[in-house]
Amino acid sequence: MRKINLILITLIFSAAIVFAQKDIQKSSIGDFKLENSKLINDCTLGYSTWGKPNSDSTNIFVLLTWFGGFSSDYAFATAPGGWADSTRFYVIAIDAFGNGVSSSPSNYPGKNTKFPKFTILDMVNSQYKLLTENLKINHVYAIGGFSMGGFQTFQWIVSYPDFMDKAVIMQGTPQPNTYDRLFYTTELNALKMGFGRKELQEKAFELGQEVFITNFLTPEYFIKNVKPENYDSFYSKTQKLLCKISFYDWTYQMFALLTQDIYRTTNNSIEDAGKLIKAEILIIVNIQDHVVNPNPSMEVAKHITARLVELNSNCGHNAFACEQEKISEEVKLFLID
Repeated sequence: MRKINLILITLIFSAAIVFAQKDIQKSSIGDFKLENSKLINDCTLGYSTWGKPNSDSTNIFVLLTWFGGFSSDYAFATAPGGWADSTRFYVIAIDAFGNGVSSSPSNYPGKNTKFPKFTILDMVNSQYKLLTENLKINHVYAIGGFSMGGFQTFQWIVSYPDFMDKAVIMQGTPQPNTYDRLFYTTELNALKMGFGRKELQEKAFELGQEVFITNFLTPEYFIKNVKPENYDSFYSKTQKLLCKISFYDWTYQMFALLTQDIYRTTNNSIEDAGKLIKAEILIIVNIQDHVVNPNPSMEVAKHITARLVELNSNCGHNAFACEQEKISEEVKLFLID
């Protein structure tokens, strides 16, 4: 069994440490109204770009950030030969609310807790406004993302079904199932102990991170690859790689994961969702994923025109890194067809 390539993980999950603040552009979309009717005043979205649009702008590929990720994290995929090759595509990666670059609790004037809660749909609606109003883009070749980026892509294909030709959904979900909800709620219960209580935040964040790391890989991976005497070192390294955003940003994005439900747009009908979706879809899941359970994606794939790729990696949610060669092959084939 192949071990995790820590260099690869560093490139994928920590690229923003090098690039984020230097290369990410920011654009205000004005005062933005959320689903709950609250406003994000002077709402700002970050984004990173690679490549150039072709003469008729038919090569635009929009990427959406994963939980705690930054738009610049996708730099690895845009290199020549990558699945989002910037010599072929004009890639626009957009930072989601709550990552500390786009509007977030950590950069909001006043108390962090005063920042309004947002949903996955709010993320998507803000991205649509950025693309159509600020960047003057009304149609793209493809939209995609990993993890929370996959959540957003699912929402895109039902909220704005005419906006893209293709969609790439990697380890996302159309709706968290009961297993997912148990995980996200347990995580939030740990984090909530530090909400508005500065003296407890460090401990609450540590507990939340422990819950996340426990689910990030599989029991099989831990048993086979992490010796008991190396646990402390492994935990420390994994924590640094995964936990790049602040306590409140992490907590608010976790709140958002629980709001994911594309069937609200289709009268709670998976069949109606299939009728609404117009884009060609690639769905990649890992059947051993303990962060985003694959079953909801596998079920929706039965009702829409989609290519379903099932990975079987004991890397769990980190199959995105461990199986990057396989994922890259599948995405490139899908985008060429």
